[in-house]
Amino acid sequence: MATSSTNIESSNEVSIARIRRRQSAKRAYKDTDSLRPSSDPEVLESTADRHIHAPEVLESTTDRLIHAMADHQHIDTIQDTLFEGSDATPDREVIPIAKGIAVVIHHTDDLRASVHLRQPVVRVSMIDAKSGQHVKKTRPDLCAVSYYERQNETVDYILPIQTQPFCPGKSGSVLQPVWEESLVINEDSSKLYEENTVFFFEILALPTACSNWADSRQAQSWYKIAWSFLRPTRSSLVGRKCRLQLYSYPNQQAEVYPVWTNHKMTAYSSTLYITVKVITLEDQPQPTLRSMAPHQKEEGTVPFEQLTNQSHAIGITSSTSVAAGPLQHTSAWTRAAGQSCQVPNRLDKVLHPGTQGCSALAFSPDGRFLACAGVSGESYPVTIWEVSSWTLVLSSDDHRGLVYNFSWSSQSSLVASASADSVCRVWSLERSAPPLTLPHPCFVYGVQFAASAAIVCTAGYDACLRVWRLREESVDLMAELREHRGLVNCLASDGGRSTLYSCDSVGGMCIWTIRENAQLQRKVKVTEGESILQITLHSAGKKALIRTVNQLVMFDLRIEKVVHCYTSSSVHTCSLISPCGTLVFSGTKDGCLYAWRTDISEAQRVRVTCLQKMASISSMAFHPVEHVIVVSAVASHQPVAVLVYENSMNNT
Repeated sequence: MATSSTNIESSNEVSIARIRRRQSAKRAYKDTDSLRPSSDPEVLESTADRHIHAPEVLESTTDRLIHAMADHQHIDTIQDTLFEGSDATPDREVIPIAKGIAVVIHHTDDLRASVHLRQPVVRVSMIDAKSGQHVKKTRPDLCAVSYYERQNETVDYILPIQTQPFCPGKSGSVLQPVWEESLVINEDSSKLYEENTVFFFEILALPTACSNWADSRQAQSWYKIAWSFLRPTRSSLVGRKCRLQLYSYPNQQAEVYPVWTNHKMTAYSSTLYITVKVITLEDQPQPTLRSMAPHQKEEGTVPFEQLTNQSHAIGITSSTSVAAGPLQHTSAWTRAAGQSCQVPNRLDKVLHPGTQGCSALAFSPDGRFLACAGVSGESYPVTIWEVSSWTLVLSSDDHRGLVYNFSWSSQSSLVASASADSVCRVWSLERSAPPLTLPHPCFVYGVQFAASAAIVCTAGYDACLRVWRLREESVDLMAELREHRGLVNCLASDGGRSTLYSCDSVGGMCIWTIRENAQLQRKVKVTEGESILQITLHSAGKKALIRTVNQLVMFDLRIEKVVHCYTSSSVHTCSLISPCGTLVFSGTKDGCLYAWRTDISEAQRVRVTCLQKMASISSMAFHPVEHVIVVSAVASHQPVAVLVYENSMNNT
């Protein structure tokens, strides 16, 4: 009996010890929150076990890196603990294959202070994990990184590519460099998913004249600071911002691949933030003065007139004709596909759509046109400007009330306006015809095109969402949907325009599926009775920038929680997210324009100083393919300010 009792006690002690170990492991990794997506940046666990083909993405509500243990058995135990009791599994959907890979280098955490840390760069190499050689190109004659690769037939692999040197004082200190640079590789994106593909990231610094770094052999090479790696064999790692653990070099002669292969990895006390994207590159881009893609030819011998046009027309080499027939244009944008947007630093031009300012602004999806809602006493003119030359291509005085919002069709051929005169109007830029009229019994606050240019959704003061079908000379009201408990202030749609988001005055959001009709997916409670004034979807479609009466927040649509808050000394009056998704802009009541990094909020707030202080900012828009932002206010003699980014000003 005593033996039985002893066995039971021993068994209980083992069980209690097992439970305590499990609870200890859970507390050590509490930040994972059962792996539900919550906030950016995604935290990447980079482990010394090279048999784990891809590091696990741990989506955390805090900005904390979880270091992996060197013990393989303990790593397996920890991973089992993370997935235990969770109904969330890693995202394994297949991303469509496209021609082009973009590696966005964001920034690092604090690096170690060193006399060698001078103008650091990040070098990216695609290596075959088995052979240790650079990944082979699909075709030997392919220009994967540089246009001039075709001049050397022996280059049959993807060359390493690196960022520009970080200049201290431009956007941070040398201990926390910020690049925000996109490195484009002209290669089939299927290379990302090959089992043996490994990305190596090396942080290097320019050589210095330091006494212990002055021998002739080493002085001509880079000083090696730290390195990291990524094996994106899973689609869940592509297109997400990842935080990579950095590792130290054993010595300055060490190469990354042997260190990684032999498990001689010593953690460096910092991390690197990167994003690997799949992009689509044009097959045969037109030659330009400054190549923006690896396979784009540079032409330095151009007429002076063309050179002048390119430098003063924001990169557009020819104007767009909208007189008759299909719209034709050629353009050479200065922001490459996948490149991060920059904060404007120069006032380039002012427009005058109305004597008392402008209430709404919107660029067309292709960037060719800008729609402005002017205010001139009792008149509310709608004007459309051609961006290449800033010439007026359309002007209309049909509205009899303030225009609140614009929406462009996906083909940039139609533009719709929502107005206080209880009418939504739709203009066509391809034919000279009067605008179509969509009558309402109340103020119209929001309008949004669906994926099909023939479907338009409107909403306003009567808390009703209406779905319209456009015909050549008439419109049909297809549905009236009353799911909101308060007036609907704003509408937004995802990139594919198949999902519509509508927000109301009592803090509610309705998410709809828009095809031939609208079908309610679900309702979300965003605030406790506080009116939502504006919603802007993040480019990834998983988060939304929401402006209420008293705050500006980033809202995660997956977990239905606020993940970032952006504060200023004055009331937010309008806001937007840059097309690349890395910047948040806000105009305030005191006439100032502020910018934040999307994932860091208040700590990185900067004021856009090139904008002269104006009246309360009413609207702004970021160009979809340029480093250009337009800002307006409703006040006497307030023009629309066109702000641009000029790289040479940062280098001086």
